Amino acid sequence: MAKKTVATAESEAVGQQTEEKNELEEKTPVGATVEETQEERETLVQQMKIVVLKRFRDKFDHKMWYEAGDEVTFDRERAIDVIERDLAKLKE
Repeated sequence: MAKKTVATAESEAVGQQTEEKNELEEKTPVGATVEETQEERETLVQQMKIVVLKRFRDKFDHKMWYEAGDEVTFDRERAIDVIERDLAKLKE
């Protein structure tokens, strides 16, 4: 088995990053930058859809009520909090 030099390993890593960036650019909508698309994907990963099981008031806007059966999208941390208190479940 041939040993890789540090330069060879770095070159391969840069090549892989370039390939990943090119793939992302191919999937990027016209007019959007790669960074914008990555941010959108990261935001989607951080959000979760839940179904409300019991009526509850919004934590930040106390005038807002979520009714049983409502489908809501929360950030991951907030969704987990609501699910742990048996107020909602993950949307299947």
